[in-house]
Amino acid sequence: MRVLMSPGPEISNPFISLLIRNLDTDVVVSKFTWRDAFLSKYDVLHVHWPDALLKAPTPMRRALKVLQVRALLLWNRARHRRQVWTVHNVTPHENGGSARTKALEAWDRSCTDRVFLSQAAASMVTTDHARVIKHGDYRDVRDAHRDRMVPALTGELLLFGLLRPYKGIETLVDAVAGQNDLRLRVLGRPEPSSYADALVQHTNGSRDVDLTFGRVEEADLVEAITQSEMVVLPYQKIYNSGAALMALTLGRPIIVTDSGTMRELRDEVGSEWVHCLEGPLTPESLTDAVAELRGSSRASLPTFIDRDWTIIGHAYSDVYRGRY
Repeated sequence: MRVLMSPGPEISNPFISLLIRNLDTDVVVSKFTWRDAFLSKYDVLHVHWPDALLKAPTPMRRALKVLQVRALLLWNRARHRRQVWTVHNVTPHENGGSARTKALEAWDRSCTDRVFLSQAAASMVTTDHARVIKHGDYRDVRDAHRDRMVPALTGELLLFGLLRPYKGIETLVDAVAGQNDLRLRVLGRPEPSSYADALVQHTNGSRDVDLTFGRVEEADLVEAITQSEMVVLPYQKIYNSGAALMALTLGRPIIVTDSGTMRELRDEVGSEWVHCLEGPLTPESLTDAVAELRGSSRASLPTFIDRDWTIIGHAYSDVYRGRY
């Protein structure tokens, strides 16, 4: 079973590497290139973020990407190739214009199978050939870097990952400002890169906020997460979150924007691990959330259900074969 995957084995994203590592032994994964997409022999095209296939630095090159995607969909339809989409996001985080939107709609219609990461996510759309395979935990990452796990610092909050405007970072900065017992660390790569300047201006040199920009090595991320008392994910809309699973796997409770997927996660691991904000993030709601989590008793680690990567890898292998 030959699978062309975007992104493929070369990416540092642990979701991708853990998935590939746990697929059935007869599944061979190659990284996506446009040349291989049109000329190589494969049975399945598996795309995680289809909007990434349409990214380019200039309008002319973006228009070319749209044409390439549409041509590839027609080519794979003629060759009867399966197309699998892991729906990390129902809609792109950035608006890229009508041509890009129509190309993504064409991708959606062309998919043989769609994999959703939670039941709540699957219920948001009406589609055929949908299957729920949960987002896996990160115990392999935890086990590989146990030497970098450190005691939590009381009052230290962390937001990490790709830093984008929709994630509500400024709102979190404002909620922390002036609270003597709380500090915030923001860690990750801004996208677009100019967003870094906007965050620096917004923090205005606050001693309560530490901004660390750039790609974060896995071991450094483990240290940063375990050093924090809690992880806060104040996204304006939260659909799925690998950051939430990473924090929980490393034994740190999370404060998140309310959504169906986060309520589902809370029901799985317990409210002592996941606090869903009932309204907007404010200094008062943040203080209440911190106090509630501090007052909860919890085990050293949460108990996950159906998030073992061996099970997940076999489930994806079945999807590639068209089994349900």
